[in-house]
Amino acid sequence: MVRAMIAAAAADGLIDETERQRIVERARSAGDDADTLAYLQAELANPATREQLIAQTPRSLAHPVYVACVLAIAVDSESERDYLDGLATGLGINTETRARLHAEISG
Repeated sequence: MVRAMIAAAAADGLIDETERQRIVERARSAGDDADTLAYLQAELANPATREQLIAQTPRSLAHPVYVACVLAIAVDSESERDYLDGLATGLGINTETRARLHAEISG
């Protein structure tokens, strides 16, 4: 999930400080240890591409990976919207399911 969040944060070509803090805070609040936080820093320095993420995501984790990506970013650019569109398509998430996931995230 961490890899997914970082890849999404890099969708616009830059992981800004707000996105970086959001990711690190989620890891800390989950109780991640120092080794995991070090892994997180390494991933932040070299994020996976969308294609790598799709290829490495088992179908059973498609929805949680997509949700992690949505939670990791503030979708405020066309590149981020395109990233999520392509991710959903690559993970086999249809429009109806995607809308349901977004509704669940919104609360």
